[in-house]
Amino acid sequence: MDDMNQMAGLHEKFREIFQASNPPIEKNLKIKKGLLKKSIFLAHRFDKLGQETANVLTKFLYRLGFNILEGSGYESTDIPDKVIEKVQTQDIFICLITTGDNHWILSETAYAKALNKYIILIKQDDVDFNSGIIGSDFEYLIFPVGIIEKIFTDLIYALPS
Repeated sequence: MDDMNQMAGLHEKFREIFQASNPPIEKNLKIKKGLLKKSIFLAHRFDKLGQETANVLTKFLYRLGFNILEGSGYESTDIPDKVIEKVQTQDIFICLITTGDNHWILSETAYAKALNKYIILIKQDDVDFNSGIIGSDFEYLIFPVGIIEKIFTDLIYALPS
């Protein structure tokens, strides 16, 4: 414990000598939809329902001219590193929430939020999803099981043109 107290004391002394401080955290950085590239990272479950739903959504987004990346497919790298790299390169992050364990999707969404990505949450109507660290103030586009097409009109309005 003494080492920790000494470290904290040294830290404070350096801050005082160099007049150092943390940069201010800019809150409410507004994302301008018109400046976003038509690039999307689509986070979804890889079970049968999640994959089928994502396939329909991906086909629709491609027809609108979007470039879509996701975490599936083999690459000779760690999965978290692969996902991190892909999320970083895309301007838009879509979180597709279907039945099952969505904890890792929540983690990916929190990472996208930390990067100030434009986030769209799409949720199956029968799923209870705890938004946890991404914040409870996000709105969802909600669709009935097996009919993701129901949100397509609202999604067009949510996406940059």
